This record gives sequence, structure tokens and C-alpha cells, in this order.
Amino acid sequence: MSAEPRVAAIRFLLRAFGAVDCLALIAVLMPRAVIESASLRLGFAPFSPGPLAEYLARSTSLLYALHGALMLYVASDVPRHWGLIRCLGLLAVVHGVLMLMIDVRIGMPGWWCAIEGPTFAASGIALWMLTNRGEETEQERTEATENL
Repeated sequence: MSAEPRVAAIRFLLRAFGAVDCLALIAVLMPRAVIESASLRLGFAPFSPGPLAEYLARSTSLLYALHGALMLYVASDVPRHWGLIRCLGLLAVVHGVLMLMIDVRIGMPGWWCAIEGPTFAASGIALWMLTNRGEETEQERTEATENL
């Protein structure tokens, strides 16, 4: 794959991942009653009373949204952020593996374990592979982006 389609593919993936992660803002803002109801509908135990569970749910959602905003930002100039995108890809693989380990260890449902960690890891593998294929120079990536 030449530089131009690769840059376009990376941009598309970053925008898609970023948009999905930004949806976590909904959980930051939703009323506690909605969180409690969603917990039950998803088959979990009743949402824990007290501030800690709510704090963890909202702050985790906010971190996912922050990650989404970062993905959207680096998608705006792929050649400029090439090294960062490679690093983020590798970190996403590590994050996905660790999330899967946590999910399995704490007894999350199988469908959850099959989605959260593996999806994060797969996104990282895709970014890592796209940023490591070929021997384009920074100049070639910049020229490819200018032609889009």
C-alpha cells in the first residue's frame, strides 16, 4: 500500500475510533438513575450505592472520551503525528490485553470480554501495521496527505 491510501486509512480509523470513544461523554452526563437501570438491563448486580462507584463510572467514561478527542486530533494531521500514532497503536494493544485480563479476572460477562479488550487491541494492531508498512519518508507522507 502506498503512502496516500495508507494515510487515508489511518485517518479513517482514527476518526472512527475517536467518534466511538467520544460517545462515552453520554455516560459522564447521564443521571445516576439511568446508570442504575442500564446496569440491571445489562445483567449486572445493582449499581453500588455511594459516591465511589459513580465516580469510577463517570471518570472512566471521561477518560474514554478524552482518548476519543485525542484520536480525532491526531487524525487531523496524520503525517505530522506519525510517530505518536505508532506509539498509540502499540499502547492500544497493551491496553486491550490488560483490559481483557481484568475483565476475565473480575468475572465480566463473556460478551463483554469478547468486545472490550480485543477491540481495543485490534485497533492498535491495525494502526501499528499501517504505520509500519513500507519505507516512506516523512516527505512522502506529507505529499500524500496534500493530495487528499
